[in-house]
Amino acid sequence: MDAAIKLGIAHGGDDLREPSTPEEPAADAPPRDGAACFGLTEGLKRNVLDADGTLILSQGAFVEEIPPIRGFAETSGLPCLYVDLDLVPAFSAAMTIAKWIETHRIEVLHITGPQRLEAPKIYQNARHILESVFYLEIMGEKASHSLAPSPMPGTYPRTVDEAIAILVAEMPLKDKVTLANMAEAELPALDSTLGTFIRRRFGLWSGNQTLIESCRFVAGKKDVTPQDVPSIIIGVLWKKLKETHKLRVIED
Repeated sequence: MDAAIKLGIAHGGDDLREPSTPEEPAADAPPRDGAACFGLTEGLKRNVLDADGTLILSQGAFVEEIPPIRGFAETSGLPCLYVDLDLVPAFSAAMTIAKWIETHRIEVLHITGPQRLEAPKIYQNARHILESVFYLEIMGEKASHSLAPSPMPGTYPRTVDEAIAILVAEMPLKDKVTLANMAEAELPALDSTLGTFIRRRFGLWSGNQTLIESCRFVAGKKDVTPQDVPSIIIGVLWKKLKETHKLRVIED
């Protein structure tokens, strides 16, 4: 919820957090049904049913609770995605979630996972990943719709430096920060969004041989094609942004 508040996203749902001193179930109490794995059966059900899909985030814990939640969601005809943050790199998790949201056209998302006491690191890690998902959604939408290719071939950049200057000028601050804080191994995941925009915006399908030649020089390769250009430009842009937009943590 804190991530939603920070990003200005509408939020709600039932609070399923356990009380500080939970009551022990009576000895003769009936077994809880599948969706009651958290204890707050009706609240959990309402959250699942009120959303377009359920995202379960864990970090090496929460194993027993996953099948009942997924079963209830799927039985209700609603998509459910489970991501273990101990097994999937942060940005890969964000890309997977963003793609899942797009595929299922999810507008209202129910997010659940273990309590802080069960997995102390899950709160901050989940918050960072959800923020990355939000930024990726923005980048993907702009690459697909609002960032149209230049209508005049004469305005296409001729060199990598010119291309970088255009991207730095046009990219919102949040997108710059997101890119700067990615690992180098995660950059290829941007090919379907930022890469597509670069090919269109910089006239690569129309030729723009001068930019391709510049990329060959920068990469030190002779066999650079229009398909390869975005990865070279994104790599140079990433190095530049790391110098100016890398998040730094200061601890006392």
